[in-house]
Amino acid sequence: MSWRKYGAVAALSVASLLAGRATALAAPREYPIGHFSDEFRATVTVEDTGEVFRPGAISVFERRTGRRLLRITSSELAFEVEGGEVRPDLQALPSGRQSVLVYEDFDFDGRADLAIMDGQKSCYHGPSFQVFLRRGQGFRKSAAFTRLAQRYCGMFAVDSQAKRLFTVTKSGCCSHQRTTYDVVRHAPRLLATVKESFEPQ
Repeated sequence: MSWRKYGAVAALSVASLLAGRATALAAPREYPIGHFSDEFRATVTVEDTGEVFRPGAISVFERRTGRRLLRITSSELAFEVEGGEVRPDLQALPSGRQSVLVYEDFDFDGRADLAIMDGQKSCYHGPSFQVFLRRGQGFRKSAAFTRLAQRYCGMFAVDSQAKRLFTVTKSGCCSHQRTTYDVVRHAPRLLATVKESFEPQ
């Protein structure tokens, strides 16, 4: 074999090796989402790229039958793994540490609903969610609740006792806007908006 042909073969072999390594590094990896319901379970599957934001999907299953009820894909999922699981129901406003899945009664009808992270589309590249209200034995997407989890800073907060929802948004370091909603016929209704300004430290 000539040196030219040998060099071409060697280059091809190295390229194939590197491509195989990149594929292996980006191989999908599945994590269970910690226990949040006796009726449902969930998993998050992401490409194992080593980056903070990774493409992937979140799936929700019925425990009894194993039937998949929901699957939300995203180009940018971010989460922490603790003890081999992804912790659900973390919420820190305005857009701090937040789970990929929140299971809570958003419309105050006595049945827990689901918010599932679909990327980083809220303010300042913060986490955004799609919201599904419990209907019958499954869930139905709510456009109105989803807007609250897309247009502000992360997931909205829920006060179950007062039956109120709260969103936060901000402009730069020193201007915040807090909005309060109640719920009428399974949809959020605006009650009040308060703007706060702070002197920079």
